[in-house]
Amino acid sequence: MLTEKEVTAEIVRSRDLHGPLSRDHGKVIKILMREVLEAAQEEAEMSRLPRMSTTRHGTLLALRVELVQVVAVAVQWIANIDNEREHEKLYEQANSGRDSAGSAVR
Repeated sequence: MLTEKEVTAEIVRSRDLHGPLSRDHGKVIKILMREVLEAAQEEAEMSRLPRMSTTRHGTLLALRVELVQVVAVAVQWIANIDNEREHEKLYEQANSGRDSAGSAVR
């Protein structure tokens, strides 16, 4: 069963290897799609193997690893979106306070 701890470990591993996930949505979708493609490649390899093959077990584990990476990228992207929304909200609140203060002085 996939655990939050496992996803967090993959996020940490990825950050250590590549740095923080880009905040550019266009770049992130490319990373996510690359991970999905890698999972699809593992699945294609697995489907070529006989069901009881010893190689199939390793390929199944490789597919799982790729899927955990898909989840980790998606989780990081969601966190970036949430952070961006929070910053926008704080910015709007700060500016709305200035507008009302500025109009009161006039």
